[in-house]
Amino acid sequence: MADGLEIELIGFDKLDANLRELELDGATGERILRKALRAGGEVVQAAIVERAPVRTEGLGGNSANPAYDLPAGALKSDIEVHVTKDKETNSFAVYIGSGKYTKFVATLQEYGHNMVSGGRLFNWRKRGKGRHLGFVPARPFVRPAWDESQDAAIEAIEESIATDILKEVQKLGG
Repeated sequence: MADGLEIELIGFDKLDANLRELELDGATGERILRKALRAGGEVVQAAIVERAPVRTEGLGGNSANPAYDLPAGALKSDIEVHVTKDKETNSFAVYIGSGKYTKFVATLQEYGHNMVSGGRLFNWRKRGKGRHLGFVPARPFVRPAWDESQDAAIEAIEESIATDILKEVQKLGG
């Protein structure tokens, strides 16, 4: 989950057909849809940010490990929302997750990880030279945030679509 969440909503082909009936062009429909998906994504983003852990103790600078160089609160401030369109299938997706600077740390937090000293435990095909010191248990924050906020996100999407369609109809003089 720390790699991002993908929200798939079914039925937007019907919405697109209805927008065309209102004589709204495809670009307007796409703008309405992107705005709505972003609104839903931002609801989930806020829930993830609220639950994201914050390192309070300074670990010092260790350039060999990027997690050591991140300032306290970096994970909270690096949760991103991206709306994308697949041109082949003409479908949209919302990706919500940590940015490139904190993806490593978010994944470790979400799923847990081994503590290793002196290298890696495994080097693809053979045992590495690292020594296993223990396991840091998972402290999920992305999945619980999604579970908690998905209904509110869908409501935000519906509300945004309804509001924007009403605005477009009013522009057309309806």
